[in-house]
Amino acid sequence: MSTSVKKNNPKIKKVSQNELPLKILDKIIYYSIILSVIIIPFVYIPSVPSPFDLNKQLFLIIFTSIGFLAWFGKMSVGNQVKFKKEFILIPLLTFLIIYGFSAWFSYYREVSIWGDFGGQHFSLITLLTLVVFFILTFNNINNEDRLLNIVWVIVISGFFVCLFGILQYFEIYLLPFESLKDPFFNSIGSFYMLGVYSGVLFLLCISLLTQDKIYVSMRLILLTLALFFFFIIAVVNLKVVYVALIFCLSLFFGAQTIKNEKNSNSVIQFILMLFLVFCVLFIIRNQPLISRNSLVEISLNHSTSFSIALQSFLKEPLLGVGPGNYSDIFRLFRPDDLGSFWSNDFPKASSYFLTLISTTGILGMLSFLFLTGYGVYYLFRNIALINKNQKVLDNSFLFLAFGGMWLFLTVVLFGYSLNMTLIFLWWLSLALFTALSSILISDKRKNVINAKTNPRTSLVFSFVFVLVIIGFISLNYTFVQKYVAAYYYNKALVVNARGESLEKAGEYMNKAIAMNPKKDIYYSDMSNILFALANKRAMEKKEDLNTEDSTYISQMVKGSLNYSEAAIDLNSNNSKNYQNQARIYEGIIGILEGAAEDAVELYEKAIEIDPRNPLLYHKIANINVINFDVLMVKHLNQLKQQQSGEPGSQVDIPDEIKKYLYLAKENVNKALAIKEDFMDSNLLLVEIYEREGDLSMAIEQAKKNKEYSNHHPRVIFKLGLLYYKMNRLDEAKGEFSYAVSIDPDYSNARYFLGLILDKQANHEEAIEQFEVIKKLNPENEEVAKILDNLQNGREALFGIEEASKFYEQGEQINALEDESGDDVNLDLQSDQLPKEAIQEDIILDDSGNEVTEDED
Repeated sequence: MSTSVKKNNPKIKKVSQNELPLKILDKIIYYSIILSVIIIPFVYIPSVPSPFDLNKQLFLIIFTSIGFLAWFGKMSVGNQVKFKKEFILIPLLTFLIIYGFSAWFSYYREVSIWGDFGGQHFSLITLLTLVVFFILTFNNINNEDRLLNIVWVIVISGFFVCLFGILQYFEIYLLPFESLKDPFFNSIGSFYMLGVYSGVLFLLCISLLTQDKIYVSMRLILLTLALFFFFIIAVVNLKVVYVALIFCLSLFFGAQTIKNEKNSNSVIQFILMLFLVFCVLFIIRNQPLISRNSLVEISLNHSTSFSIALQSFLKEPLLGVGPGNYSDIFRLFRPDDLGSFWSNDFPKASSYFLTLISTTGILGMLSFLFLTGYGVYYLFRNIALINKNQKVLDNSFLFLAFGGMWLFLTVVLFGYSLNMTLIFLWWLSLALFTALSSILISDKRKNVINAKTNPRTSLVFSFVFVLVIIGFISLNYTFVQKYVAAYYYNKALVVNARGESLEKAGEYMNKAIAMNPKKDIYYSDMSNILFALANKRAMEKKEDLNTEDSTYISQMVKGSLNYSEAAIDLNSNNSKNYQNQARIYEGIIGILEGAAEDAVELYEKAIEIDPRNPLLYHKIANINVINFDVLMVKHLNQLKQQQSGEPGSQVDIPDEIKKYLYLAKENVNKALAIKEDFMDSNLLLVEIYEREGDLSMAIEQAKKNKEYSNHHPRVIFKLGLLYYKMNRLDEAKGEFSYAVSIDPDYSNARYFLGLILDKQANHEEAIEQFEVIKKLNPENEEVAKILDNLQNGREALFGIEEASKFYEQGEQINALEDESGDDVNLDLQSDQLPKEAIQEDIILDDSGNEVTEDED
């Protein structure tokens, strides 16, 4: 007998040894889920470019990794593989697999897999983590108490999130940071996202109210919370939230009516009906409850988004351009009716669903509809069983909580966008509802894989466990690297925005590139920093440039071209990368042989990707005008050396030079065909007519420009200048006076107005104009000379160059920037390096690399 006891003791000891680790691992799993629920809505760390998405993605990955590894460890310690199986796993995994293929074969894999700033919730890594989180939650939330605890955690933590958000709206700022003193700031995301989040919390409170056994005091607390969340919904006033609430409240009302009469609650039914009526009234009223602060959200409308989605099916029908790459498909099918937002690159459609199908193709759409369709069927099927099972009936409020939460967010995602927090809640509610159904309804014997491990399965399981550990460690390590890169990138942006050292910004950008060498925007912005450094040195030294300065500037330009080329290599489907390199070549036209041609070629490549962008055609036209000016200067110098042509005589323009004006006009017309009121191109067309010598056509075009933008002083000024050149002084005077009335500090308009007043013998008024100009430009010697002439009875321009020549040479006095928001640019070139800034013995090829003398 003693032998028998001795034989059995090890088994008893083994069970007791495993019990504590199993409990600890179970607690780790449970609290990793709870912490995700609490922290993801709360977290906001402004140290990265996308604080609302990137930080939440980080914590989601960390907590999911901890929980999933603990779950595998629990099965390993217990020598038991236990896994629930439900049909919903089939559409879920189908969607994940198709999403993965779309990401792998996308236009830009880096963004599709890891996400772009502000679009992390569309990334494959986020979806994969959410699917793992779903499986973790579904398999480990295994009793009603834990489910109820999660409901309360969501409601209580959500209350503090919403309280903070609504206090911000009323400008009651709890945090001392100046950057957060914004009435629309909250930790969820946009103000409208806060409204959607409040809708989730409102439904959870209503569902808890439907419990049969609950204290009256608790009902009052829940009703108060529900009213608080509904108040926020009414303040935000997002129509799709009301529509989604109507769906869910109707579901709640129907669930209440199918209960047994003895369990029905007429008060709850009255409350549900009352809120339903409020939702309908607010839809009809179509105004927020309180209009304390106004907020306009710029987004595409549904019809435009749907049209782009259909066109994307024609472009990439099966798998789309890849998740996260909506901007690429938007640029390709950019609509013409965007008004003042024509230059915006929209990173998403009007709804999460339309964004999803536009980037993942027909297969992505069908797999997502398969998942949501089965989810809706599964929801209604299980709610229909409420009255047939007493255990289900007692927990019907949990069915309503998780089912209503999921249905609400599902309706919203078809009509509006979701962010990281709301997508997380969508997957969480689906997992919790599925888990609840498996606890109360499903046949556990059929729907659970439960196998004791033997030596063979233990070996396989151990191998899989090791792979899972390696996979999650690799995922977290890689993601942290990319997160740190984003941190350094954000530091570079902050330094640059503050006008601090460009060299410091470059250091941070280099660190970002070292940590994540696959993100094109890092290279693109680094190229801009280097070119800005070249310009900075050139502007500082000006005529005092020495050999060392020229070498430095040359190296900066070469580096700028190299980095811009690297950005194109990483993402050749981003038109902005081509535009960025083209701008660099524009800056060295006249310095680098063929720079103008290279810039035009790059803009043409950008047009292939963004064909409905008028700015690209305008840029090509602008370069052709620059080419014309450069060649005309050479031509005039040759005529001067040959002493042919008399001063003031009309100069014939050779055809090989005149062709650049034809090309410029052709591209301007292409730009105006897309956007008729595109002011940059309309102004450039005036310049082209001037260079052709057709001042009448230039005036007619300038009149059209005035009709398009009669509030813009520089547009008015241009028309006045043309009248002045044709000696139509009364008309010029009227335009200059109008420009001054719009902008009293506009010195150019006052300058020519003063000259006209002088010519019309209104000397005192002319003096008044130049006195104002003198105050605005106290260092300008020419203005002082004119004022001296007028005060001593001489003509204003006595001993001074012709005024129209003064303006044409670009010596504008105090030319103020427009503050109206219109994108008007009268200057043909910007950021142009001086020719002497580049060493003559350093030749650059198309990529900005140094070419030795023996190369072709």
